[in-house]
Amino acid sequence: MSRWKSLLVIAIGIATAHNSLAQKHYNAWLRGTISTPVATQIKIDNEGQYRRQNGLENSYFPGKHLMFSYRSWVHYQRNKELKYSVSPFAYFSNYRIIKGKGDDTIEPTPEVRFTAAVEWQPGIRKQLALASRSAIEYRALGSGHTDIVRLRSRLGLRYSLSRKLEADFFEELLFNFPGTNACCFWDQGRVGVDLGCRVLPDLKCNLGYMHITRSPMVSKDIFYEQNIYLNLTYKLAH
Repeated sequence: MSRWKSLLVIAIGIATAHNSLAQKHYNAWLRGTISTPVATQIKIDNEGQYRRQNGLENSYFPGKHLMFSYRSWVHYQRNKELKYSVSPFAYFSNYRIIKGKGDDTIEPTPEVRFTAAVEWQPGIRKQLALASRSAIEYRALGSGHTDIVRLRSRLGLRYSLSRKLEADFFEELLFNFPGTNACCFWDQGRVGVDLGCRVLPDLKCNLGYMHITRSPMVSKDIFYEQNIYLNLTYKLAH
């Protein structure tokens, strides 16, 4: 019971620490993934994602579209600690982040994305592990936009509460590679807490909160997002 209390205190602390920040934005993210093992160390994921955001007239409820996406992944689990991943194709439909009148009427921007990533998860203690992920993305945006190469670096801790339950605490930084985007080198900073539960042998659920500090491409203003998200992953039988 003390573990649950500690997780709750940490989650509340993260949320409370940012309540005083100006220019807050509220989002809800939902992602579903079908994971298919094709070999002992290789699996293919197909994921769909849908995000919503608050509008001007509903400051605390995510009532407007933010993003639709489809992405495929190929994962190679080299060993228990190391995994390589490639996303050969992803399609995104990105809506304008609503900050002023008329933003919700702008047509979404299409994006095709290619990604390569490596994850390293060395054990620290019996139930505690370091969780590190680095990735590079090529973002081909719609007409009128410059393509972007983005670097991502995520570092966190993963704690196994039981065989079916684990908690993650993480920070992730995103940077636009110099020369690909004249607007901003620094893109985002993310801090979050995630609780993962294997509700069925082949179904995993991740519920989390994430605070984002963002520098949008269409504006020089820095603003802050509060995000709740739900990820569902279903593993098909090999």
